[in-house]
Amino acid sequence: MKSTDKKTLIFVMGIQRSGGSTLLNAFKRNRNISILREKDNKIFDYFMLRPEREIRPFLDKSKRIAFIEAKSETKKREVVDILSEFSHYTVKIIWNYRNPVNVYYSRLIKYPHKDWVADEVQFSEMWNQRNASVLKAMDQYRDDIAIVKLEDLAVSKKVFKQLCDFIGVKGRNTFYADKINTEKELSDTIIKNINNHTSPILKQLDLNRRFSPDH
Repeated sequence: MKSTDKKTLIFVMGIQRSGGSTLLNAFKRNRNISILREKDNKIFDYFMLRPEREIRPFLDKSKRIAFIEAKSETKKREVVDILSEFSHYTVKIIWNYRNPVNVYYSRLIKYPHKDWVADEVQFSEMWNQRNASVLKAMDQYRDDIAIVKLEDLAVSKKVFKQLCDFIGVKGRNTFYADKINTEKELSDTIIKNINNHTSPILKQLDLNRRFSPDH
């Protein structure tokens, strides 16, 4: 059982272009939290978290709940490693995920200079590997993780309210429905390849999401 007097850290994770920034913005008006983004050099080094022992004095100095953007971490390590390293704290993880075809297209538009993003098979492998990391963590840390679907947040105020209750922090729902028309912008082959490669992990994410508009 975790001690209730531990400082609370809330890690916002997932793959880039999956709604993490919108989620952070939904809580930015709450004066009881501090939002720490990956560009913050006090706790990040080139978008990766500095060692816990190194950033502990900074985290402990503030009385606010720390919302930590840590979307890049699973490029190099597992979710369970992060939870283990920060066991000195009460940790909650919000893991955002989004339709992988929309993620692919959004990354293509956002990062047109990145040659690798144009390869939908390589993208799918990356998407699977990083999302599988949170699924692996569920056996040991299910009570500390909220897997949340971007599309659910966009269509259901109830889902956002349940998320706020889970982390114990009030926010303002700023989500909106995806306006991407991938069928118009992407070839049928690309869409089919992504769906075929990602469907098993996507199904597992759907089954393990903490909140659903239907419940």
